[in-house]
Amino acid sequence: VVFSALAVALILRATVIQAYYIPSASMRDTLLEHDHLLANKAAYWFYPIKRGDIVIFKFPKDNRDFIKRVIGLPGDTVEVRAGKLRINDRAFDEPYLREPMNSSFHPRKVPENMLFVLGDNRNNSDDSRYWGFLPRRNLKAKALLIYYPFMRIKMIRHFNLEGR
Repeated sequence: VVFSALAVALILRATVIQAYYIPSASMRDTLLEHDHLLANKAAYWFYPIKRGDIVIFKFPKDNRDFIKRVIGLPGDTVEVRAGKLRINDRAFDEPYLREPMNSSFHPRKVPENMLFVLGDNRNNSDDSRYWGFLPRRNLKAKALLIYYPFMRIKMIRHFNLEGR
């Protein structure tokens, strides 16, 4: 019985669920430093990536795991004007932000098989604004729930960003 349970746990970890640790403030207030979360590695096997999804991925410049929110999908044009996110020339509400971005950036078109990702703590996040687009193949999982610290146990809310 113990061997079977261990085998099932190892198979699930290898294919479906994995634990991650949040070391930085780049996703504050959605995720806090030292949060531990579970992520679904099979999320995009059957369903498409959506704007607003919080994803774990292999950082394009080294082997570290990063976590950010998907903002731009292939074909989207992303920009920030006066601290306001615009996708395909439509302004987007971002209720998860604690403060507006204190910078702007010119329109960038997301290439095929790439994503544009930003941290929720925009003024303290190393993200696509600085290192470029995220290759789709670098995605590892979709964030699912915070399991530690115990007082923060909750499902992670993914916003389906709708333009205005």
